[in-house]
Amino acid sequence: MFIRRVAKTNGKNKKKYTYLHLVESVRTENGPRQKLLLNLGDLAVDPSQYKALARRIEDILTGRKSLFEINPEIDHYAKWAANKIFTKRANQINTESVEDFQMIDSKSIEVSTPSSLSAEYVCHSMWQQLDFNTVLRR
Repeated sequence: MFIRRVAKTNGKNKKKYTYLHLVESVRTENGPRQKLLLNLGDLAVDPSQYKALARRIEDILTGRKSLFEINPEIDHYAKWAANKIFTKRANQINTESVEDFQMIDSKSIEVSTPSSLSAEYVCHSMWQQLDFNTVLRR
């Protein structure tokens, strides 16, 4: 994910406009392509901060937490952009969803590889009860 500055010129009065686009590289059958994720408009962000902004937006979208302190202005713009992308994706999912319900016989289902979550659940519960996160941070 990266930010690209795009310059456009109005055909009538020849006035120049600049926009920021959040772009993602995607592999296709025809080779690598760049997909526009969001038009950021004309944000008041220094060009040296584009990479940090793109990284912060990606962190928010993937749920990663940053190890370093984040510039509050960059964080504000990143949260705004991520919210726009989440809304855009939610609208796409709602329009693409096809209501295809079928009746099945639950007794006909077979389990091919059974697994257990009990041991993991017990360990996770004990980790939380003993508050190991705080202990390890100290």
